[in-house]
Amino acid sequence: DDGRVLSVAQRLGYKGFVLKVRDPETTLEYAAKFCVASDYVVRTEREEAQLASKLQRAEGLFVLPKSVGRVARFAGMPSSPDTHYVCFLTAWVEGETLEQFLVDPKSSITPEFVCTVANEILRGVHFLAAQGLKHDDLHAGNVMISKIDPDLALTDAERQRQVAG
Repeated sequence: DDGRVLSVAQRLGYKGFVLKVRDPETTLEYAAKFCVASDYVVRTEREEAQLASKLQRAEGLFVLPKSVGRVARFAGMPSSPDTHYVCFLTAWVEGETLEQFLVDPKSSITPEFVCTVANEILRGVHFLAAQGLKHDDLHAGNVMISKIDPDLALTDAERQRQVAG
């Protein structure tokens, strides 16, 4: 709310980090994914975003960028040889990574859950291949598990069910 970045270290991936940000005018929440700029030398971030447009038909499986740009380093960012980061702004996915889910002792890992996650990952990889694309950093930390919004669930069972997103 006050514009400060808290606990970036807990949000670090191998090549960047994600922050939950809020548009002050609309109060809509977004994910700001900050990536090392050196990954965007062969193909620019704009070309990467254009490639992502091939995924629109599978938007439930992929989170597509709404905006992309370069961001100067700011206080609280992890050290990097790059003078700036590439930032992809996407919808915020409420949930946790598959990695977080698997290590949480409270998680209910049922055969149905395992089949659902495996099916969704295979569906995503197959769709990428059909579009001539591939994910260069696919791992459990990059797969989000989102709960069905209770207001959209029709039954108690749906309120408890989780699906990969």
